[in-house]
Amino acid sequence: MTILYHRTSYNATIIWSVWYYFGTSATELLAQWSTLGSVSPLAWNDALSVSATNYSQLMVDMDMQLHFLDGLDIDVRIANSYGKNFLVVGETLYATMQSIEHGHAAFMIDWGDDDANPGNGFGAGVQSSTTNGTGATHREVLLDANVKQIGMGWITVVQPTSLNSARGPCVVTQHLGSKCREDLGTGLFFSGAILAWRCLPTPCW
Repeated sequence: MTILYHRTSYNATIIWSVWYYFGTSATELLAQWSTLGSVSPLAWNDALSVSATNYSQLMVDMDMQLHFLDGLDIDVRIANSYGKNFLVVGETLYATMQSIEHGHAAFMIDWGDDDANPGNGFGAGVQSSTTNGTGATHREVLLDANVKQIGMGWITVVQPTSLNSARGPCVVTQHLGSKCREDLGTGLFFSGAILAWRCLPTPCW
């Protein structure tokens, strides 16, 4: 997997500014990426998209970027939104996404504090698999071979805004899951996912 950003582009300016803010170590990032394996493309799932959109709206309403704002586990949240049960579920979210490229970089680089202790700086500037004791980071959830489907939900926040934590301009949630059996024609669904990306509201394109 290769991600290239021209340093003078709008998206690159945002990405590099966050990279330098956290002091992200290219050496550490390469070491973590070298452990990744290839996985099949994810199939689009409307039920997951509904639950993800609902949760993005909740973050805006509460002006917070946190999991479990509704007091529910992710599997219950998905079931309540669309009445579907999944054996494996995952969630990633970002309440200050500036663009698709910025959001993709945030999830795949997974910049942040490497030991959840802001008192000693950000360390390598890349979250480890034990950050905050959660086990899996955003990148690991997205590339987990056990999840086969994805649904994304985003809310566009009109700028300027009085919101602090969920200030956008895009607030995005990704819900991932797997049912009992996943013998799906993933290629067909993958085309649908690309179309869904193109339907993203203009301010976040």
